Amino acid sequence: MSLLQQLGINETVFIQFFLYIGIFTFLALYVFTPYAKAAAEREFRTKGTEELVVEHQRKSTELHSQYEAKVREIHHHVQEIYRQLKQEATVEYEKIIGQARAEAHQSLEASRKSLQTALASTTEELYSQTTNLSMAITNKMLGK
Repeated sequence: MSLLQQLGINETVFIQFFLYIGIFTFLALYVFTPYAKAAAEREFRTKGTEELVVEHQRKSTELHSQYEAKVREIHHHVQEIYRQLKQEATVEYEKIIGQARAEAHQSLEASRKSLQTALASTTEELYSQTTNLSMAITNKMLGK
């Protein structure tokens, strides 16, 4: 007996070896190589995408900072316009209120003078009629 037969190895080992080599070659060509290429491509694209994401995040942060600066500038500008318009409105308000007070004071003075004149004329008329009135009362009391 040969040493190979003593180990339990017969001529089918060569067939198995050739089948193993054939299947390994087939799998290497049609399964492992495309998978390795796809994995390498995926890693390449992922790294490129990661760099792109980092770049977009940096640009986004930069644009956000610019946006906030412009918003603050516009807000300050709007506040300045509001302050100016409010100041102008206050001046106009005071002017209108002053005119209204002056007109009211003039109207009040004119009414006061008119009332004083009417009071004076009414008082004068009453004094002028007191003698006639007292004569009429006296005549009535005396029965004439």
